[in-house]
Amino acid sequence: MKFLVSALLCLVTGLAPAVAAKEITPLYELATAHMVTDILVDGGSLYAATFGGTVEVFDIASKTGTQRIALPKIRDFMGDEVPPKIYAIDRFDERLMIVSEGKSGYRNVHLYEAGKLRQLVDSDEKLFIKKGLFVDGDCCSGFSARRSSSIRSVRVS
Repeated sequence: MKFLVSALLCLVTGLAPAVAAKEITPLYELATAHMVTDILVDGGSLYAATFGGTVEVFDIASKTGTQRIALPKIRDFMGDEVPPKIYAIDRFDERLMIVSEGKSGYRNVHLYEAGKLRQLVDSDEKLFIKKGLFVDGDCCSGFSARRSSSIRSVRVS
């Protein structure tokens, strides 16, 4: 029995280097000011949502930052002004939907279009929206985990 276990260990450890994954090295790195929570690629741009209340936009070809979209600060449970954590982003045409932290841990949903930020859902509605997605150009939906799971749609036009 000892021999069988020893033989199996030798066999497994001998094959381990052949089965082990290769180390992957990135082609390049893009630095953000805060921890990245969600990313998406649209056309030649990469959008990075952060826990620092910003969406940072990078040009993929030049590997440089082109824009930083900052959400308004919120008050945390201690009453301090802090940047909201951004949980999810989605893009359709020239519109960017942002799901972020609101007061008391509830969620805000903003729409960024033509250089302006507009609020679609306020944290006063007491929703825990996890993800927001565009259905088409005029409507977006968000998945909420309030009491029971639900899907809510909002017109954006």
